[in-house]
Amino acid sequence: MSRYRALVRSPHIPLNVLGTPLLTHSLQSYLDSDFSSASGLRSNPRQDRSKQSLNVILRATADLIDESGYASVTTAEVAKRTGLAIGTVYRFFPDRIALMFGVYDHVLKGFLDIAVARLAESSPQSWQDSFATILTASAEARRTIPGYQSVHHRILGETGDSERYRERITGIGTAIAGELSTFGLPSSEEWVQHVTVAYELSLSLQRLAFDMSPSGDERLLGEAVSLPLRYLSEHLDEQG
Repeated sequence: MSRYRALVRSPHIPLNVLGTPLLTHSLQSYLDSDFSSASGLRSNPRQDRSKQSLNVILRATADLIDESGYASVTTAEVAKRTGLAIGTVYRFFPDRIALMFGVYDHVLKGFLDIAVARLAESSPQSWQDSFATILTASAEARRTIPGYQSVHHRILGETGDSERYRERITGIGTAIAGELSTFGLPSSEEWVQHVTVAYELSLSLQRLAFDMSPSGDERLLGEAVSLPLRYLSEHLDEQG
């Protein structure tokens, strides 16, 4: 039996989120949102068996991307890896691009699951602590979520679908800004752009940190938190 057929629910499976119900701010709302239509998912599963099949497909695709890169992943290879009929793959994803978006959303929700849990555990007392917790959760996701390190913010630029790519960037930036607004920070469109830039800056430094060391270069990971915090602080000072 394929090891993917035996896959059970995990905290990082997006369609069966087991995350903490303690937060009701915008990261949790974003985590709970239905990504199916935005991902190009052909059939949104309702029954447990169908949900498990979808989770298996997404997990296997993420593993294949980790192993050989997203460019070489095909629906036929995913079907072979999972032991599922290729028709099952096509039942959920009409084409390879839809599958790539599905995997992207899979790992993104896995990261959000971690971030929401860490925020609930730490109960940050300042926006700096809250943002640092979110950024550190991304580094944790790189270590623990299959496909996150290879997929996150890499495959979408190659799909030719820039509109959906912008939707993802805007969505996560808005969600993080909403989380920080609970500490009295702005929520304007301009401020959301600043938060998005800070988040993207952290991701770039994280990528470099994990390129330098398989476990993540600690100095660079520290800068992946401190530099975005400094960037936002400077823009807050400018606003008076």
